[in-house]
Amino acid sequence: MVTDQNIVQIFADLDSLQADNVVRHFAQAGSFRLCNLPAVEGKEAIHGFLDSFFQSISGMKHVIERTQTGDNGRTYVEVGCTFFRKDGSAVEAPACVVFDRGEEGIGEYRVYGDFSAL
Repeated sequence: MVTDQNIVQIFADLDSLQADNVVRHFAQAGSFRLCNLPAVEGKEAIHGFLDSFFQSISGMKHVIERTQTGDNGRTYVEVGCTFFRKDGSAVEAPACVVFDRGEEGIGEYRVYGDFSAL
């Protein structure tokens, strides 16, 4: 079951920029999709994708605006996200994250937003 505490922890782990912290939330066969990029599947591939992405920025901070979890386990999270570039500038982007979490962890994690300014 997904709780508000679980959701807060997932985003805190994303903000840590440590792929190990994030992938522990995923099922072994989980998938991660960032906007219009192809989904990456499996913990190892998710780790590699996140590690590369985290190396391209100097930081990020999520602010959870609202959440909703359906009876089917699908969770919707509206977030404000600030990305900190390596040049010291910041880009703010709203996003919606949708994920399905089962007994083994997150099965599908999808991010919808416009991060083209990055």
